[in-house]
Amino acid sequence: MSSSSVKKTMILGAVLVASLLLTGSAVTWWTNNLQRQADDEVERFNQASLVFRDTRFNVVQIQQFLTDAGATGEGGDDYRDAAENLKQAMQNLDVLQTMLPDAASEVGQIKPLVQALHQTGVIMAEAYIHQGREAGNAIMKAKGNGFDDSTEAINKSLDQLAQSLANKSKQTQQYKTTVRDNAVLAYALIAILTTLSVLGISLLQYRRLLRILGGEPPTRPALPTPLPVAIWRWKSSTAPAMTTACCPPCVIWPSS
Repeated sequence: MSSSSVKKTMILGAVLVASLLLTGSAVTWWTNNLQRQADDEVERFNQASLVFRDTRFNVVQIQQFLTDAGATGEGGDDYRDAAENLKQAMQNLDVLQTMLPDAASEVGQIKPLVQALHQTGVIMAEAYIHQGREAGNAIMKAKGNGFDDSTEAINKSLDQLAQSLANKSKQTQQYKTTVRDNAVLAYALIAILTTLSVLGISLLQYRRLLRILGGEPPTRPALPTPLPVAIWRWKSSTAPAMTTACCPPCVIWPSS
């Protein structure tokens, strides 16, 4: 095995890791973009909900001011306040149509209902003031186009729009959560793949280097025996065994 194999392994490892890092960057950019879009959608529906709340308040004020005008018999200030709330309600509905293009048709159907409510309320108040209670009650209770039926119709439409906004807001929140969870999963997967790739390439490189070098070195190299020690061992192994026969017997002389 030559050094070219080691070089190829290093190049392969670098390309693999770089590819994973580039993929991770692309996934990060993509998920961040999706999260920004989800955040924008959530914010859009939050703002739309605030505008819708103001619209409903304007409708209630129209009902209240025109009812008060008929009850008190003085329509000046109440007529003016009701007209101002009608104007604000129509402006808010225009804003809702711009903010919610998917619900533009549904919002557009509410506009004539608000105008009809105001118009019927003014006629009812005028009847109370100039024609008496029975005339006013007749307009209030008239089937189909009376003040009570007009109020019920517009409240029904507003409730449907409110439910639609709530459903879309909930779906957007769920989508945002899904995008975030998928992003975390993608980050974890790329991190695992990158770690395994680095470990795998390192192990392959290590094995190829061992093959080139001829295997692993011994864990504890043997030290050479010093020459004087070797000579001493050789002489010890070739010298005749010493016994007591080669020594003259010891003589013990008597003491004088």
